[in-house]
Amino acid sequence: MTERGEFRRRSNVLAVVAMAILASVILVAVRWGEQATSIRDAIRRFNRRWFNPIVLRFAGNGPWPVARLEHRGRRSSAVRATPLLVWPAAGGFVVPMPYGTGVDWARNLLHAGDGALLFQGVRYRVGGPRIVSVEQIAGEIPAFIGAIAGGAGIRYLMRVDVLPNLMPGEPPSA
Repeated sequence: MTERGEFRRRSNVLAVVAMAILASVILVAVRWGEQATSIRDAIRRFNRRWFNPIVLRFAGNGPWPVARLEHRGRRSSAVRATPLLVWPAAGGFVVPMPYGTGVDWARNLLHAGDGALLFQGVRYRVGGPRIVSVEQIAGEIPAFIGAIAGGAGIRYLMRVDVLPNLMPGEPPSA
């Protein structure tokens, strides 16, 4: 293996381990309930500042459920990218919302109405974003995903539909 390939492999392994650790911390914080709002906010700020930039390097390009969501900012209209855990569902994807429904990527996607999602090397145009409860879409997602979400105290997911006609490299609409 080349030196660059070995570096990339080690970077990917490190990122996956870091994701697992962070996911565990998030799940614990979510389970603590409303008293842990400041802890969840601190985790979210850490995630945004340090963890997301690392994960964005490989998000959407592997066999894991980490995708890259590209969306437009509500005020700036600038294209933003966010790494997310996603699962395919009938005609689209679902995204767990461990930090609640008021996170920036969700508000931006709801405002714009569409975006682009890179998942396992394939770029999708997604639209029709809506926030749904785990119970509402229990039949559309694998049972173990619903069980994990419920066990972690995640009450809401974002559901997006796959839309036709996205050219490679095309940003989401303004």
